[in-house]
This record gives sequence, C-alpha cells and structure tokens, in this order.
Amino acid sequence: IAPALLARRAIAGLRARGSAGDLVFVSSENAITPRPYQPGYTASKWGLEGLARTLKLECEGTGIRATIVRPGPTFPTGFADDWDPALVKRVLETWNRLGLQRHLRWMPADSVAHAVVSAVTAPPGTHLDLIQLGPEAPASLRLGGDPP
Repeated sequence: IAPALLARRAIAGLRARGSAGDLVFVSSENAITPRPYQPGYTASKWGLEGLARTLKLECEGTGIRATIVRPGPTFPTGFADDWDPALVKRVLETWNRLGLQRHLRWMPADSVAHAVVSAVTAPPGTHLDLIQLGPEAPASLRLGGDPP
C-alpha cells in the first residue's frame, strides 16, 4: 500500500503546481514469471504493476508519466542474504529445472538505475510504459552460426 500512498501524494503535488513529472515503479520479472519460494514477492510485484498501469491511465494528458522498470536477476541487491546457502542452491536449481531461469548470470544493480534514468529523461510527450531488462546469457548458450 505504501507505493500507492506515495504515488498519490506525488501526483497531488505535481498537479497542484501544474508540473509534469515521472513515477517509476521498480517491479521484477516475477510479475510475469512467478517462481516457487517467492509467493509474497511475486504477488507484491504483480500488484505494483497493476497500480502503475492504473495511474498511467489516470494521469493521461497531465504530463505525469508512469513507467514500470522490470529487471531480471540482479546482483548485489541484498535479496536472500539471510537465506541458508543450501536453500539458495535448491531454489536456483528448481527455477532452472522448471525453465524459469535459463542461466545463472546476473546484471549489476546499476543496470536498473540506468533504466530509471532512461525513463525520466525521455523527451516530453514520450511514454516508456515498460522497460524490461535482464542479464546477457553466457557465450556457451550462443546458437551456432551467424544469424540469418
């Protein structure tokens, strides 16, 4: 509920001043690809994206933009820092076995920051509804031959 309350206050302030502005909601690929062992996290990101989409519609024509930044695996974030290493291993193996994580590569956290900057520096009148980003796969997963 905190993101909704904060967004409402920001929107009210921007409208009171007649200002344009940006609301950026940092979600997760879990919003579209749920993973075992993370039901609460997945539900919160799904809800966050619903909030962002609704506010985008409510703010149309005001100069206030709402953008979703949806990162994939990112490190370091502090996520799972307090988990037992055996649990982390089991979780990652499960995700891989279910096809939820093709490889174990991670993006640096500043990739997410760059995506946020891209959203807020887009030219006026331009909406970036969704910026989805993920880590590059290792060379070992490269398909053979050159692309057509």
